[in-house]
Order: sequence, then structure tokens, then C-alpha cells
Amino acid sequence: MFDADKDGVVTFGEFMITVFLQGRKQPEEKLRLVFRMYDHNCNGFIEKTEIEAILHSIADNCNQIEYDELVDWDENHSGHLNEQEFVNFIMNNPKLKSFFLDLIKLYE
Repeated sequence: MFDADKDGVVTFGEFMITVFLQGRKQPEEKLRLVFRMYDHNCNGFIEKTEIEAILHSIADNCNQIEYDELVDWDENHSGHLNEQEFVNFIMNNPKLKSFFLDLIKLYE
């Protein structure tokens, strides 16, 4: 569902279409969808390099969020996030929560 053209890259358009199709689910459910989009190899984790790239991209595109605010994502020092850790991380960071949920609301 996410990578519609199967080119190995989820474009912003593919992401927004997927979010739009999810309708009016609870914020946590929408964030679970975002997690699954970023879990490229479907192993149930987003790896360190992937989460850092995501966070750098967010910081680069949102002038209200600095990357340095996001570096504590790996609370248990495992080097990856599972779905629940990802949802908790976003929901417990007011700026990230606002960023993701405002972005999703634009396309509902």
C-alpha cells in the first residue's frame, strides 16, 4: 500500500495517499501506520540509521524542531525502535506529535 510503484522509495505523495485512506483513526493508530511505512524490511523495527534520517529530515523541514531535541529517541540503547517505542517517542514529544498529527490532518 505504501510504495505504490514498487520502486523501493515511498514518495511523499504515496505517504499522503496512504494516510488519507486511513480515515479518522486515533492518533496512535495513525502513528502506527507511519511506523509501518518506515519499517522498510518489515522486521518490526526502524533501525538507527533510518530513524536518524527521518529525524534529520523532520528537523530540516520544520523550523520549530531542532535535531538536537530528538537525539534521545533510543531510551533502552537497542539501536532501533519497535512500533510501540516509536508511537511513545512521538506521543511524548509535543513538537514531534504536533508535526506528525498536523501533517496527517492536512490530508484527511
